[in-house]
Amino acid sequence: ASSRARKTGFNSAMQGPAPFTRRDLLTDTLAGAAAFAVYAACLPLTVTGEDSGEFITAAWVLGIPHPPGYPLWCLLAHAFTWLPFGEAAWRVALMSAVFGAGTVFLLALLVLLHTRNHAAAFAAAFFFALTPEFWEQATIPEIYTLNAFLFTLSLMLLFLWEKSRSNRTLAVFAVVFGLGMSTHNTFILLAPCFAGFVLWADIREYDLWPGARRWGGYALYALLSAVVCLAVFMYLPLRSAMNPPLDWGNPENWANFWRHVRRDHFEFMFYQYPRGVHRMLLQAGALWRLYREQGFLELDLVGLLILLWYRRGHALFLAACSFMVVAGFAFWQNFEITRDWIHVMSVFPIPAYLVAALCAGLTLDLFFRGPGAGRWFSVLMSAGFVLLGVTNADWNAQNRRDYRWARAYGENILRTLPPRAVYVSESDHGGFTVLYLQQVHGMRPDVNDARTCGYPHLAEFEALPAELRERVGEFPARRFDPELFSWLILNVDRPVFFEKPPRFAPETGIRLVPAGLLWQALPPGVPEPPERNWWAEYQWPDWDDYPGEFTADAIRCEILFARARDLFWKARNMRSAGAAATLRAQALELIGMGLEYYGPEDAAALNNAGALCAKFGEFPAARDYFTRALEVLPHLAEARDNLERLEKRMAGDGVKE
Repeated sequence: ASSRARKTGFNSAMQGPAPFTRRDLLTDTLAGAAAFAVYAACLPLTVTGEDSGEFITAAWVLGIPHPPGYPLWCLLAHAFTWLPFGEAAWRVALMSAVFGAGTVFLLALLVLLHTRNHAAAFAAAFFFALTPEFWEQATIPEIYTLNAFLFTLSLMLLFLWEKSRSNRTLAVFAVVFGLGMSTHNTFILLAPCFAGFVLWADIREYDLWPGARRWGGYALYALLSAVVCLAVFMYLPLRSAMNPPLDWGNPENWANFWRHVRRDHFEFMFYQYPRGVHRMLLQAGALWRLYREQGFLELDLVGLLILLWYRRGHALFLAACSFMVVAGFAFWQNFEITRDWIHVMSVFPIPAYLVAALCAGLTLDLFFRGPGAGRWFSVLMSAGFVLLGVTNADWNAQNRRDYRWARAYGENILRTLPPRAVYVSESDHGGFTVLYLQQVHGMRPDVNDARTCGYPHLAEFEALPAELRERVGEFPARRFDPELFSWLILNVDRPVFFEKPPRFAPETGIRLVPAGLLWQALPPGVPEPPERNWWAEYQWPDWDDYPGEFTADAIRCEILFARARDLFWKARNMRSAGAAATLRAQALELIGMGLEYYGPEDAAALNNAGALCAKFGEFPAARDYFTRALEVLPHLAEARDNLERLEKRMAGDGVKE
């Protein structure tokens, strides 16, 4: 493969003495600057959904977010909060744009390293900048552009080391790899690929298995990576000991530190769903659809074949990196084929998309190797590739400057809760947005969210009986929610509101009444509060703003389901059967509208719709929703169990169509 590359002139950058020229750097800078201009124009002015509120708060207060804690990201993002302009959310989102543009810059360098074709390098890098998933991550406060930057820099350093054989370059790579390990679990999956590339390059260079001296060098580089990674992670216990406002997992001692870094909080993902060949095929199909949405038009596959022909080692190495990241996360998460899970999984293949863009650049360079007009044709192909990326880009969807759905949700919750309320969050757009509004903007400090960090952690729980405290542990699992919150409601003089209440034992006497978006828990003997029009107090963006955006659709669906719940509740107390039937029909219509926004064929949403109908005695509608959910996903255990319970209930009550 190397001899073919020398004979054809392909990949001359890998053979020459100087890796890059000023012209190369100018091309890469233009690509990065163009990407940054796009990202900066689309940055949200306030908090967005998902983990946004948590990450902004962690940056603002130098706190500790969910496992594994992301210490490097927190330290870098905190520096961006020092900017003297813009809301905190905008400042932290700017960091995503900066590292996104840096990734595009490095990607152009990678293409040049393999081709010396400036047009192809700019086109491939800028096209990648506009791929839907990376563009989205470059405009919100998230971890994935920093992760992509370190991944691309790692590839660059390995390829430069292969060419120069400089131990200094390999040492720099070891430092970057250690930083990557402290950034995201992606680098755990990439470790065998990176180690294999170094070993393969040494075997090819010396035509023999590395000796003891070389293996000693490997050990030193591995130790350097480990020291760098551990040094960054020491942020967690040091900062946790200072008790910051956001202190997920309290990793100030060795047991909690190791639990947090190992992501034990998410251990349930390994066993919550069954595994099997059919399920893996469904997951592979979902990931393939995500890949196709990036729009590479097979140029990446052609480029991989080109690289396989001319530089087989690089092709196999890049393919292995892509496979390990995609397959590794798919196996670890063992995700369900629902909109929520697909949205979670969509970010993990970004390193594979980056490799695809590199290979697309090799395809664009293929025509450059032809005689005469071939070079002009390569330039035209590259220009067409850029034009394709620009015309296919969904600019309205990616522009988040006017995005307010998550902030409106959090503000509505805090504005309408009574003084000293306990709020038990369930969703990211609820709990994390409230966290952001309280810690960054100082809104409603009297309200306490009892589950900001995914487990009950309210100060009032300090008075728990010793036996119960010992049984539930420091980080209570969800199965203890009914017992813990029963104790809280019955023993603490504060109003308690739930996004999604647990099932309380009948002997507790606790009742739940609708309270707008939430449920209010009432202790025994406490009368229901006066009727209140919560919906008139809420303020929302234009209803059809950001159609198709995940958090906006989730909130719209939640609003409609909650309105339907209220109608069902009113219908139960109606004396007129006709009026009650009208309300129930309106409620069913609202549920259907909610499904239209979130996904009429989403199995999880259909199951939730069925559960809501079953709760209020709409058994035929509930059975229809559960059945439809199982038609979409026959293995969905929640829908199957719900349908079985419903069938028994209908048979026992003699309920007919």
